[in-house]
Amino acid sequence: MPPNRGTDFSTDQRQIRPREEESELSKWLQDAFDATAEVLVFSIPVLAVVFLTSDVELTFVTLAAIAAFVLGVTVQRHRPLGPAWPPMSPRLVLGRLLFYNIVLVAGLGLGGLAFTDPVVDFSWVEQPILGPSLLASLVALVAVAGFPSLVAAVGRRRRR
Repeated sequence: MPPNRGTDFSTDQRQIRPREEESELSKWLQDAFDATAEVLVFSIPVLAVVFLTSDVELTFVTLAAIAAFVLGVTVQRHRPLGPAWPPMSPRLVLGRLLFYNIVLVAGLGLGGLAFTDPVVDFSWVEQPILGPSLLASLVALVAVAGFPSLVAAVGRRRRR
C-alpha cells in the first residue's frame, strides 16, 4: 500500500475548491419546481373531485387556476412582494391544505357564478371558458399574494 493511502494532489484540490454560485435561472427553476410540487400536492382533494367529474370546461378552468397558483407561488418564493414565503411546518402543512383547496373552490365557484348566461349575459369569444379561467386565476393570484401576510398575522395572534 502506498504511504499516503489517499488520492493524488490534483484530486484533493478539486474537492476542497469552493462551489460555484447558482445562477438566477437555476434558482428560478428550483423555486418553480418547489412551487409546482407544493401546489399540486396540497390541491389533490379538489383536483381529484374536478377530474372525476369529467367536465371538460371545469377541468380547463381548474388547470388555468393551478397554473396561476404555481406562477404566483414561484414569484413569491423567488422575490417576495411582501413578507417572505412561509416555510414548511406541521401547522402550516394543515393550513396550506385548507387554504389551497378553499382558494381553488372559491375561484372555480366565482368563475362559474359570474359567467353564467342568466347572470351576466356576456360571452367571452365563443367559448364560455375564458372568463371563468381568468377569474379563477385572478382569485388564485390574489390569494397567493395575501398568504404570507395571513400566516404572519395568525402567528402574531397565537403569540399573544
